Amino acid sequence: MIIFITILILILYNNFYNYYIMKITKLVIVHLFHILFVGGLFLYLGITRNACPTWLYTALIFLGIGIIIAHGLKLLSNPRSVISWFHVLLVAPLVIYIGYNNRQTDLLFYKLIFLEGILAIGYHSYALYNNM
Repeated sequence: MIIFITILILILYNNFYNYYIMKITKLVIVHLFHILFVGGLFLYLGITRNACPTWLYTALIFLGIGIIIAHGLKLLSNPRSVISWFHVLLVAPLVIYIGYNNRQTDLLFYKLIFLEGILAIGYHSYALYNNM
């Protein structure tokens, strides 16, 4: 994770000196949130598996519910949003499932959350880079 953040900082630093100015918009904040918080959390869950603190499982249930509410509201205004459907149908149920099953969660689901962490970091890093 530290290597990834270092590479990201170097890319941003390089673009600054190439006269690109990144505007801090809501979209940039969303990308950074997914890169640093969501991706990091999902990678942490995938790596530590059953060794996570017990309070994290409760937090995952609330996170999953929050994902459903946030992206469900977005679907009300744009029902064709593939990203919102992805969050509501794939991300949120997986997060809630791991939170609900606690330490009894099967290894497969930890691998899936790890994969989602990689996808989140990769997609949002690419989108952030193209947004500059």
